[in-house]
Parts: sequence; C-alpha cells; structure tokens
Amino acid sequence: MQRFRQLADSLAACNGCLLLRNGVVIPSAMHRQVLDYLHQGHFGMQRMKQLARTAVYWPNIDDDIEAACRNSVSCGEHQNKPPKPAVHPWMLPEKPWSCLHMDHAINFMGSTWLVFVDANSKYSCIHPTQSITAKATIDLLEEDFASAFMSEEFQSWCKERGITYLTGAPYHPGHSIGLKI
Repeated sequence: MQRFRQLADSLAACNGCLLLRNGVVIPSAMHRQVLDYLHQGHFGMQRMKQLARTAVYWPNIDDDIEAACRNSVSCGEHQNKPPKPAVHPWMLPEKPWSCLHMDHAINFMGSTWLVFVDANSKYSCIHPTQSITAKATIDLLEEDFASAFMSEEFQSWCKERGITYLTGAPYHPGHSIGLKI
C-alpha cells in the first residue's frame, strides 16, 4: 500500500478499473495471467517491459518480467538470434487529438474493448463493446468525438471528415491504425 500512496497523484479510476498514467493497475491474483499474455510472442525481456509499460502496472513488474524470461525455455532459444531491424516510430504530432492509435482488445478479462490513445498526450480511452463491427466502433467513437478499421463504411466516414487513415503497426498482429486529423 505504501507504494500506491506514493503514486496517489498519478492514480485514476475509469469504468471500474484503477489506472496509473496510461496503464491498468493489475491485481496480484492476475499477475501470472498478464505475464503470460506479455510473453506470448517470446520477444524477450526488454520487449516485454516495453509492452507492459504501454498498458499495465503493478509494483515490481520489471522483476516479475525478468524472472519469467529467465525461466522460459523459448526465450533462451530465441536469445541468440540476430536482432530485428529497428522499428521507425510514428512522428509525434504537434497537438493533442490530431493523431490517434486504436485497436480492439478481444476477450480481455472476459470482455471486448475498444482502446484508443492520443499520440500526443498519451491519454487513453477504453470502451467496453459487444461488437467489433464498423457500425459499433463508429457509434462508440461518435460518443467521444468520432471510427472499424478496413470497411468501406469506415473509409467513407474518414473521407467525409477529412481524416487521413494510416494502417499498420509493424511486428504486431491485429489492426492498429493512426488517424491524422
């Protein structure tokens, strides 16, 4: 509890979840499950830490990730492979809400979520959803300000609003997008 008292100014609650900056605070009973998710691609210790820092938090998470990697046979096998080329990061937008990154988190904690992050401020919005269709996604975004990913309906929606649609997230499965408004 002392660790959380020190972080009190950075904590917030949203939709019944405790957040620390951009990450969801994970209860200790779920640490193993989240470590398993982070470890699925066997990308190694540093990549797991980077991924964790974008979405989750608990005290001593780095120590837990290091232990998980040390105890992984698969990570040991991949450790001596040549490094992948550097991923070129997105350019930092000049103003908030001018570029968003979004994706659906499917069957996370038994639910499906629409997650989007402002590329400038790193402010994130998470919405529970029953569907990942274009219509359901657009309806959720219209509630906040305005987008599902590859459909004609979505393309038309972007064009009508003067939004440049950029696809891609190198080395990541799924559909991640950037919107330049």
